[in-house]
Amino acid sequence: RQASKALGRLMTNSPEGSYVGGNKTVKDLLDRWIEHLEARGRTPKTIDGYRSIARARLEPALGTIKLRQLTAFQLDDLYLSLLDSGLSPVYVRHCHAALSTALRQAVKWDWVDRSPADRATPPGAAPPEIGPPDAEDISRLITSVEKVDPDMASMLFVAATTGCRRGELCGLRWSDFDVDNSTVTVRRSISDTSRGVEVKDPKTHRSRRISLDPATVSVLKSHRTRIQQRAKD
Repeated sequence: RQASKALGRLMTNSPEGSYVGGNKTVKDLLDRWIEHLEARGRTPKTIDGYRSIARARLEPALGTIKLRQLTAFQLDDLYLSLLDSGLSPVYVRHCHAALSTALRQAVKWDWVDRSPADRATPPGAAPPEIGPPDAEDISRLITSVEKVDPDMASMLFVAATTGCRRGELCGLRWSDFDVDNSTVTVRRSISDTSRGVEVKDPKTHRSRRISLDPATVSVLKSHRTRIQQRAKD
């Protein structure tokens, strides 16, 4: 009987603060978790994304709740309200992923004994079907843009023929362009973050060489001639 009473006291007292983060709130966790990611060198773009989700979606709904009182039902209720507000299932899954990662870190820090996100049910999100424009539409777009902004038209042309991401296109340098072999090497990506412009590795963290068709080589040569003339003027 004494042992049962002692066990009862332990089970009663445990939720009241035996963990290091006994009175920590969801906002406390999100703030500390983002600081932790920054200290570990996560990219500013990633940090901005997590901070945006935390400030705009997670903290208004859950910020004042103590971690030891947070339940899977509250998370599911949040996901449902986000969907009802018109947000896409993909975005809601991003919210779940951020919160789930933060809560896993809270477990490692002994702020909670387990994560309610493991028992929550985020919405399913099938990848959206991609409907790229056809060649005629792209040609008309480039022709129209060329009349007002030849530089942008050149970038659109290279984007269409190489498949480079926007940040990769912005990160290209003339030293990456091999005229003799008709290739361009993607070595870096440009990202616009809250801290300013960031130069980073491509998304795959590996450079890649792309073969260029004669039309793309011609466009790049014309673009280089144009900007060289602009620099002289």
